[in-house]
Amino acid sequence: MTMTNLLIAAYQNTHYVVHDANGDFVLKVNQRSLALNNLYQKHGVNSAAFISAYNPYSQITSAESNAKAHAELCKILSNTSYIIYQGLGVDPTQKWESEKSLLLMGISLSKACQLGVDVKQNAILFADEIAIPRLVLL
Repeated sequence: MTMTNLLIAAYQNTHYVVHDANGDFVLKVNQRSLALNNLYQKHGVNSAAFISAYNPYSQITSAESNAKAHAELCKILSNTSYIIYQGLGVDPTQKWESEKSLLLMGISLSKACQLGVDVKQNAILFADEIAIPRLVLL
């Protein structure tokens, strides 16, 4: 298995935790999420993306660098109309440290991909109207 395949497997197995006032919930790749669908209905949207700015290109960086990258992502999004939920990418095997992330409600696939590229990520999670998060390699 190549490093790329190992990374893809890690992305696919990650638990994408969304912090919601009604209780946290987990998004998993290729598994329909009723909780996400409920957020769609609540906010009148039909898409979402889960994006982190931590560890650009999956290269481990310092806590300070990751905090700066997350702050920059938040700054980029401060002038948008997206409904944003805080999140955390959690490796269930605990080989990778958890990564602060954001769930962006109502973002298009093309804009989500561009944002992922802008913050130097290899992949993002995107869900369309059927609320099944898919791994999108950038």
